[in-house]
This record gives sequence, structure tokens and C-alpha cells, in this order.
Amino acid sequence: MNITLRKANAIQNSINDLLKSITIVDTVNLNEFEVAEQVIAVKADESFKAFQRQCNLVEALYDIRSNVASANNATGITEMLTKIARLDKLIAINQKMADRSVRQSAEVIEGKLNKMRNAKDEGRSLMYDRYNEISTGVATEANNQSFKEALAAHKREKQRLQDAVLEANVRNEIIIDAMTAITLRTEGLV
Repeated sequence: MNITLRKANAIQNSINDLLKSITIVDTVNLNEFEVAEQVIAVKADESFKAFQRQCNLVEALYDIRSNVASANNATGITEMLTKIARLDKLIAINQKMADRSVRQSAEVIEGKLNKMRNAKDEGRSLMYDRYNEISTGVATEANNQSFKEALAAHKREKQRLQDAVLEANVRNEIIIDAMTAITLRTEGLV
């Protein structure tokens, strides 16, 4: 049976959901009116069938996962995903740089510093006063603009790669073995 990589991803998610939903009975409550050995045997059989179902689903999941990994590597998806992860990091650090506070002009900074110096000369003590220092950004608007441009370029490249991954996931198929196909049909996943 052939399935696309996109379908394989959806099936893996469904299998994981099914695995979480399967409960295995480990105890049984009995009352005086029941045939104890008969009730225990039924529950033990149900428990073993649930266990077998889980084992079959796990085998199917990892058969699909192995085939997807091989296909991702062969089709270049793994490399594209690595590039997307790299771009995510670059986008984050360029965003921080683009959002920095812009520095005040040299004239404004010098004027404020001179005002502070003159205030001290006039005998006022500004020690431990909030007015004894000024704060300014270190980046110019041009600096920030260059990071905004890099940010936009990284986002465009990321979108291009995501589109390529999506196309590859729809275009490429994997072959799953007969046992996996039976399990998927039994569980209603295909």
C-alpha cells in the first residue's frame, strides 16, 4: 500500500491518539452472584486483546515512521526542515535587533550631559538622583532598518521552504508493508 507523506503524518497522529485511548483492564470486581472464573477469564481475554491491539498499532506506527524518515532524507525534506529551523532562530534574533531602541542624536545626548554637569557645578547634588544619568538606545534607525530587511528576507525564505516541504509531502509516497496495512484497515485509519 502506498500513502503520501502528508497522509502518513496524519495516520501517525491518529495512531498515537488511539494508543492513548486503549485501556487495559487489570482488575475485576466480582459479586456473589457471578461465576468468578468465567468473569475473570472474559476480562483477561479483553485485556490481552487490548494489549495485542496496542502492539499492532506500535508496530504500524514505527513502520510508517521509519519509512517517512527514509523518504524525508531521500527527497531532501530533512535538509529543508533543518534550514527552516535555522531560519526560525535567525528570525528571532533579527527581530530582537530590529526592535531595539533608537539612539538619541549626538547633540541631544551632549546637551543633556552638559545640563547634568552644569547642575552639579551650581551646587546641586544629583548623587543617587534619577536625573544624574541619561539613557539612550545604541542603534540608529538605519541599523534597525537593515535588521528589518534581513528579517523580511528570512521570512520569505522560510515560507518558500515551507511550501516546498508541503509540496514534497503531497507528491512523495511511502510503501507500507502488508501487516501495517492490515492494522490500519482494521483500525479504520485508511
